[in-house]
Amino acid sequence: MQKILPYHEVSVSLPDGRKIIRLIECEMGDEFHTGNDEFTFIWLFPGTGAFAFDSGTNFMMGNDFMYVDGGRYIKFDDFLTDSKFIMLIVDKAGFADFFCMHSYSFVSCDDIHRLLDSVSSDSPYLVHYPASRRLIRAADLIISDFNDITNPRELAVIDTMRFFNSLANLSDKEYSPLYTASKKYPALYAMKMVRENYRTITLEQLSKEMNYSAAYISRSLKELLGMGFEQLVAYRRYIVGIGLLERSSMSLEQVASELGFETYAGFYKFWKKQTGLSPEQYRKNARIKVQSELSPSELAEKYIVPRLENTHDR
Repeated sequence: MQKILPYHEVSVSLPDGRKIIRLIECEMGDEFHTGNDEFTFIWLFPGTGAFAFDSGTNFMMGNDFMYVDGGRYIKFDDFLTDSKFIMLIVDKAGFADFFCMHSYSFVSCDDIHRLLDSVSSDSPYLVHYPASRRLIRAADLIISDFNDITNPRELAVIDTMRFFNSLANLSDKEYSPLYTASKKYPALYAMKMVRENYRTITLEQLSKEMNYSAAYISRSLKELLGMGFEQLVAYRRYIVGIGLLERSSMSLEQVASELGFETYAGFYKFWKKQTGLSPEQYRKNARIKVQSELSPSELAEKYIVPRLENTHDR
């Protein structure tokens, strides 16, 4: 998978040298110690991954966001192929100082502190797909800012505030506390088993493995993820399928087999239901999109600079 950021870590600093935002593209085995006055957001690009957190192992599905407040030790130790973890680390006091120093007309210091307090009021938590789709666009803006070398500082901070706003506006039901993926926590363990065995796993097999009833497992998944077992398996296949169709040279028949379908016809029907397109058309559209993508400078001129100007006009 291609790099998402131009460097392993990019940052925004105040004149006194304090790094108020760090955006890090994580690699297997990376370890981090975050400060007591820092927010940490972890975003998983399509796929599944695991990381050690507070002495446990936690699993995330594609496009999930994890948030923790305060000093933590985090180690990334298991990625599904073509997955990427991005960490956004924000210095709470420095972030507020930035806005107070610049005296933006559209926000007061009190507003910033209230926003930061509302975000940090319930930690840690994991925002699950599909609720996390609300945050993806806001995170995309931050990444776009850091990938444009012309003037990332103000844009990155302003779009981080937009990200905070999106996060603060999620309802309590759209995220849940983090737990380790042991059999003590059936939904998290079911996620682990689906991650490893999505091609062949059945609810009956999972029930036998976990010594829980099928109905209890399904109910636990529904409560945690908003989707049942069959939906979870379908989503896992869909996420993996995106990578295979967009970035592999496999034939469509090979993709179908890799995803656990006995026939191409079954895969065709599944993909058409998920995306409204045939696998062939989806792959064709993805390749056209890659070929027509704007350069970072063109993106900045078309989208980022006007957005900053509009923000200052508010």
